[in-house]
Parts: sequence; C-alpha cells; structure tokens
Amino acid sequence: MKDVFVDTSAWCALVDRRDEFHRQARSALERLDGEGAVLHTTDVVFHETAGLVRVKLGKAVAVEWGEEVLSNPGVRLQEIGAGALKEAWRRFRSSGAGVSLVDCHSFVAMERMGLRVAFAFDRDFRDAGFVMLP
Repeated sequence: MKDVFVDTSAWCALVDRRDEFHRQARSALERLDGEGAVLHTTDVVFHETAGLVRVKLGKAVAVEWGEEVLSNPGVRLQEIGAGALKEAWRRFRSSGAGVSLVDCHSFVAMERMGLRVAFAFDRDFRDAGFVMLP
C-alpha cells in the first residue's frame, strides 16, 4: 500500500472543476484509489484548503469538501504540534520568497511521517526533494 501526502494544490484541483489541474488531479486520485493508497494531510493544509475553497466556490462547497475528507477512512489527518511549527518556521525564515509557511509545515510533516511522495501541483515539493504526483 502506498502512502501519499496531499497538498492544498491537489485538494483544490480536485474540488474546482475550473482549476487548470482538475483533470490531472481526478486521474491521479482514481489511480491512487485503485492502488489502495492511504492519503495523508495535515490540519494546516485542511485549514488552508477549506479557506481557499470557501473563497473560490462558497462556504457550502467548503463544508461539503471538509465533511468528505474528515469522514473518509482512506485519509489520515495529521496534527502539527508545537515542535513541528517551530521547525517549519525556521525553514520558512530561510526559504525562498515563493515557499509558503504551509508548505514548510508540510515538508516537516512529511519527513516526520516518513513520506516521500506528494500529490501536489506546487513545485516547491519537488524543490524540497520530494517525489510529486501526478
């Protein structure tokens, strides 16, 4: 079974049919489902995604997305603790201008969980040394 980290960019592409990566995201998710992959994400990514979906598509869509994620047994939601936050902040301070604090959180979380594969459309994951899907 494959363990994959899901980034905000992938969640948003899955939800928003107008997103430039929507078809790629849907195809990748079908493939992951077929492989029995376990999807991992963090509370920080969950917060960011819910906020972006609310702004782009409305609160009802954001709530529907959140309910699906929280009730899906194939999704593991990891909480970022204070230690991870401090490490993410250190990375954020020294990273390039395009790297977000949420991405830095994700990198720390992935390393702590032993994950190398990111379902993401944000090249910062590749730049940080992770393998990207799709």
